[in-house]
Amino acid sequence: MRVVVVATMVVLGWLAGSCLGVPAVGGVPTAATSPVTASASPGLVTIASPPQDGLQMFTVVDPATRAMAVYHTDLKSGLVTLMSVRNLQWDLQLEDYNSVAPKAREVRIQVQGR
Repeated sequence: MRVVVVATMVVLGWLAGSCLGVPAVGGVPTAATSPVTASASPGLVTIASPPQDGLQMFTVVDPATRAMAVYHTDLKSGLVTLMSVRNLQWDLQLEDYNSVAPKAREVRIQVQGR
């Protein structure tokens, strides 16, 4: 089982590094890299959360299609499960959603002086 976990981490690290140019040691992103990794060139953006309760969450964002996918990796079995996919195109056109005061419109009015 441990081999499967290590293999999964190496493959995910390699994918992140090859897609994003992330410095890696042995195919796994180094501790010197930020947990939030972004690419300046076209490609995938990957975000890896710290392991918790035997799971690690990876978010993959495709800026070209404005879509994101969330995966969970079971660190014991190595099983990678797709948890969610979402197209962000319409989300990113909202001015406000689930936000607190001052709302974006209120700030805009204050800054523009009505």
